[in-house]
Amino acid sequence: MSRTAAVERNFSGAALTYDSAASFQRTAAEQFAAFIRRHETERPAPHRILELGAGSGLLTVHLPKLFPEAEITVSDLSEAMLAVCREKFARNTRERMHFVHADFNGELDMFRSGFDAAFSSMAMQWADDFDAALGNIARTLRGPEARLYLCMPLAESMETLKNLFESESLSFPGLELPELESIIPHLDGNGFSLRAYEAGECTETYGGLAEFLRSFQLTGTGRISGGRMRSSDLRRLLRKNGTTVRNKYKFAFFICEVRKEK
Repeated sequence: MSRTAAVERNFSGAALTYDSAASFQRTAAEQFAAFIRRHETERPAPHRILELGAGSGLLTVHLPKLFPEAEITVSDLSEAMLAVCREKFARNTRERMHFVHADFNGELDMFRSGFDAAFSSMAMQWADDFDAALGNIARTLRGPEARLYLCMPLAESMETLKNLFESESLSFPGLELPELESIIPHLDGNGFSLRAYEAGECTETYGGLAEFLRSFQLTGTGRISGGRMRSSDLRRLLRKNGTTVRNKYKFAFFICEVRKEK
């Protein structure tokens, strides 16, 4: 199974449980919205907005408040997740919101008519090819003020879990998240110029390793990397870590402008 297919399968399977466990993702979206608000203060308001990898809509709910006059197109790879997101706006009479099934790993031809701004929160770490995905997004943007806002989780978010596995001399089977320094060169290229970034964080407490791992299952963020471990090793880890587990999540926010041709 391809990585894209695995991502779609897992998130579709977790569509109805995602919000119940996506605590740090919600915090990231709230901090990201504040970052966007600060950086939009001196900019002309966008008329057409594209959100990519919207998931259940944790960032989406902020966009109409940030940009009350804009036409907003919301997209996601998972039809099931997109349905959950759409339902949050079912009683909203706003006519300028559209929900479209789309994969940023593809060419995004349906969006070539041009957007003023694109947004993606906690999604592009799942890209098959980060550079190619950025190029796809850049081609959807038009105009001298076109920009991309991006939020991504950082490698430090997995340190606690990796340390628990390493304490038992076990290989970590989860997704390897990027370091901040490794993201920047990709953003300052592929059609974009990086303008600003900052880091955010939050700490979550779990009632043991089992609850910690359960949060990945409920949000669909496990079993995508292809890593495997023996059930006996997992049982040993769970027995030794049955009490409170605290984990610090770190994420980064970026604003990039479409690179102007010289």
